[in-house]
Amino acid sequence: MAQEEDKSYYRINDPDKEEPSSEVSTGEKRSKKKLIIIISSILIVCIAVAVLLLVLLLKGSDDSIPSGYNGFVLKNDTNLKYKYLARISRDNEAEYPVTFDDNNKEFKDIDFSICMMTGKTFRISYRPTKEAIGSNNTRWTVPDYLLERLECDKTKLLSFGDFNVDKSPFGFTLKNPAHKNTFWLSTKDRNLVLSEKYIECGFEVHSQEVFGWGERTSKFKLDFGEYSIWATGVKKGIDKGVKGFNTNGDHPFVLARLTDKTYLGLFFKNSNAKVLKYIKEPSGKSVINFKSIGGIIDVFAFMGTTADEVLYEYHRVIGTPFLPPLWALGFHQGSSGYKNETLARKSVDNYAKSNIPLEALWIDESYMKKYRMWTVDKENFPTIKEFVTEMNNKHQRLGISLHPGLATTDETGKPYSFFEAAKKDALIKTPRNTTEYGDIFIGEHLPGKCAYYDFESPLGGLLWANNLVDLQANIPFSSIQLNYNEITHFCDGDCGSKASPLEGKYDNLPFNPLGDGQNLQTQALPLDAIIHSYYNDSKNESVVYNYHSLYGNQQAYYMFDTLVYNYNIKEPKKRALVLSRSTFPGSGEYTGHWIDVQTTEGKMTFDDLRYSVSSIMSFQIFGIPMSGANI
Repeated sequence: MAQEEDKSYYRINDPDKEEPSSEVSTGEKRSKKKLIIIISSILIVCIAVAVLLLVLLLKGSDDSIPSGYNGFVLKNDTNLKYKYLARISRDNEAEYPVTFDDNNKEFKDIDFSICMMTGKTFRISYRPTKEAIGSNNTRWTVPDYLLERLECDKTKLLSFGDFNVDKSPFGFTLKNPAHKNTFWLSTKDRNLVLSEKYIECGFEVHSQEVFGWGERTSKFKLDFGEYSIWATGVKKGIDKGVKGFNTNGDHPFVLARLTDKTYLGLFFKNSNAKVLKYIKEPSGKSVINFKSIGGIIDVFAFMGTTADEVLYEYHRVIGTPFLPPLWALGFHQGSSGYKNETLARKSVDNYAKSNIPLEALWIDESYMKKYRMWTVDKENFPTIKEFVTEMNNKHQRLGISLHPGLATTDETGKPYSFFEAAKKDALIKTPRNTTEYGDIFIGEHLPGKCAYYDFESPLGGLLWANNLVDLQANIPFSSIQLNYNEITHFCDGDCGSKASPLEGKYDNLPFNPLGDGQNLQTQALPLDAIIHSYYNDSKNESVVYNYHSLYGNQQAYYMFDTLVYNYNIKEPKKRALVLSRSTFPGSGEYTGHWIDVQTTEGKMTFDDLRYSVSSIMSFQIFGIPMSGANI
């Protein structure tokens, strides 16, 4: 082996410099070694502390993950195999998020039920006992007639989902029979509150991939956070999981992809203002909390091995989508700039000259005479009937827009269809009787002072239908776009009244679903405006507080039904197309939806275009496939 080269040969020796002793060199080495050991020990301790903090962060704290305020205890129960019934009472104390008082009475006695509707669908209900709410009172729920399928199936057994109950605090679990170690959902040690103006229930699920809960402008997959629902036309911007960014529709449904690759759907059947609080838990789990200011806890749970199976079950409950006419799938052109017939004709001609196919032309409320509903401006649209005939001969269609405001006078100052609707008790009312029209609610809209049809009144829908048929005779449209039908109007609350718009039963809510600084009555009807209701009997009336998000759905129903009926008289095979800005579960049976993704008033951006894609995808989940963005 070659000897190592003597490096000292290359070193320049300084005769005045003393060579260090081997003793000193050894001491320095020992000191360095000790220093390295100390630094290493400190680093190990720091890493251990960092790992511990990371674990605690992922696990969460009492502020981020609720411990489960649930003081309810099982009192008695009945197991019918396909259905389980129980009486539960709040006997234990818990720290609740709201105050219970005369303004917000707590319901301590609850009737719980769960049943199977199909082999993949469960219905879960918590409702106050009659003794709790008072024998002469009723509790608002979304009317069953708005949905398609609600019956329990006596041939299906709860044991299919390995249904299991805890007595105190009361809760249950449902499991996937194919994956016994993974529960589909659990309410054990989850939040449970029922009071007059605040309800809440929590579900723990094996998932951190959740979609749905709309309508909102955001990305498709939900981030952890809080999401409001309250139909409105107010521009809110992009929803990043902070309360108050609700938009036009009300769709309280979530689709979750579980850790075992199966799927779960949860439908919260509730029309009041509400919030979804979506909380991260460790081990791939999360908590889904439903909160609302009214109604009952009525939840449908859908299980499936694929997303398609879950959505099939959900759409069976709310109603399957209508089949649109073939022309509706073509290219449409719409603009608010068609102020007269000349501009509309020019647009159609330009498409023809450019050899661009055009199936439909849409014009907004500019065809009306001074924005009066059911009128046509003959000065600006003198030969509109002939124009539409020419379009139809080229296999093209005309669509028009319709707002909900029924003007109190025509252009000469005389009552017209408003008087007829008032005489037939077909308009929304105010409880204060302080307007110049008695108890009829008067708001502000495009024509000025307006009233609004009550589609739950005995003649409201019929009167609407008759006027619609007359309008189609004057302007032979093939489709209608329903605008502002959240209802959005041009003041906050009861602007036509001399009283305060917040005066009354609903001015002091224990919980604001929109978050601090926002008001449910912003550009909306007052919460105590009166709607007819036949939920229990003909004398029972509901209020906008409960009914607000249902208005667009009911208007679209009467619109679609009228068009189909009118077409069947003339052309039995002709299909109708309605596009509604405001929608609710089940709206897809009779309307499509135009998605108003504009996040800034008067301005469209590429962000709006990008978010329109996730909005369209969400509406496939919601059962309204005929949806497109207003870009």
